[in-house]
Amino acid sequence: PLASRSPLVSPPGTSDHSAATPNKVRSGTHNSLYDACAVGDVSLVKQILSHHTGDPSNVNKGGDDVALLGYTPLMAAAFHDNHTDAIEICTWVLNAGADPLEKDATGKTCLHWASHAGHTDLVTMLVQREKGL
Repeated sequence: PLASRSPLVSPPGTSDHSAATPNKVRSGTHNSLYDACAVGDVSLVKQILSHHTGDPSNVNKGGDDVALLGYTPLMAAAFHDNHTDAIEICTWVLNAGADPLEKDATGKTCLHWASHAGHTDLVTMLVQREKGL
């Protein structure tokens, strides 16, 4: 269930990444945008992106340990518990140049993670954006 997820924490007792999600990863090196997206901090995401250089590769990186799993800040935001914050953060990150088609190590995109989190409005927004609507 959505309420059982906690940001940036691995499931207790796991020795691999099989139970990991974008908001439930092992501790290690993350970048500040990824962390802000994972915890749903809208104001911090806006602050970080206000200093964004325009290089889309910067908004598609999650940090060293999440890079192994392929999670991006956009995926972390799409999987966040708070529906309203997820949409707002995803909009900001997408407008900064994040690639919505980026895949994690299992082939999932932010669309998959938004759907898994039950964010139907975000799923609709992502599909419309991809179709150029």
